[in-house]
Order: sequence, then structure tokens, then C-alpha cells
Amino acid sequence: LSGTYSKYCYGTAVQLAEIPFNLGFALVSFVIFYFMVGLSLEVERIFYFILMALASYWVLPAFGQLLAFVSPNVGAAVGAGSLLMTLFTLTMGFLIIP
Repeated sequence: LSGTYSKYCYGTAVQLAEIPFNLGFALVSFVIFYFMVGLSLEVERIFYFILMALASYWVLPAFGQLLAFVSPNVGAAVGAGSLLMTLFTLTMGFLIIP
């Protein structure tokens, strides 16, 4: 950062600028994945799937940017990110209450 904008303004602007791209990625993955797997065609479930895809495409880059901001160097950010993403991936689906 050059110091022209505050970190809060910069982070907010980046997240707002990524919304159209994340929505596009969520819709493309919906069209490819949802029908290929044969999931339910109920409107609520389709909306929920798109919402969760949008959330995942939005949260993961934001998490990477957070690590980049709080880490002292690139190596620390990559190490912390790979460790945390491994833990997140290993526990996916186990916290969902039926």
C-alpha cells in the first residue's frame, strides 16, 4: 500500500470489486456441477447452492488477503495459509448439523 488510502477503504474496495467476478464464478460452477451431479431441482436448494458457492468464492480470497496483510513476509503468509486451508479442507462437512 502506498498510504494513499486507509487499509479499511482499500480492503472494502477490493471486496466490492470482486463481487461480480465471484458471482460469475458461482454461476458457472453451478451450471457445470449442479446438473452433472443430478442434485435437486427445487428453487430453494438451487438458491442455497449458488449462495454457498458465492460465499466460498468470496471468503477464500478474502482470507488470503487477510493473511497477506497480517503476515510479516510472503513465506509466513504462505505457510499459515497452507496450514489453515489444510485444516479447513480436512474438516469440511463435519460441522453441518442434519
